[in-house]
Amino acid sequence: DRNTTSPNHFVAGWDGHYLTSNVLDSSTGEPLGSRYCYLNGSISNTTVLTFGFLYNMPDANSAVVVEHVEDAVTSDWFLDALDSEYDAILVLAHMDVRDELQTVILEAI
Repeated sequence: DRNTTSPNHFVAGWDGHYLTSNVLDSSTGEPLGSRYCYLNGSISNTTVLTFGFLYNMPDANSAVVVEHVEDAVTSDWFLDALDSEYDAILVLAHMDVRDELQTVILEAI
């Protein structure tokens, strides 16, 4: 049951693939979803390290904290992910294509 009115049920329904690289649960300080995941090609045997970033949202709902992208890309979890085994990186970014945060992410990679 993926009840979209209950974040815990909705996120759990994605089985670790609900990506919120910089969105935290305000009550726990923990990531709302997974900060990143690996997508594995069953035919190509390719591993893609995948992130999902949200722009620096100043007016986010009080249920979440949106960590600034500039801070997230210098965090240990991000650096550790980059130090893992993968063939390619995919960044899903919920922001304008001209947003300077795109460059912040790309330069961090």
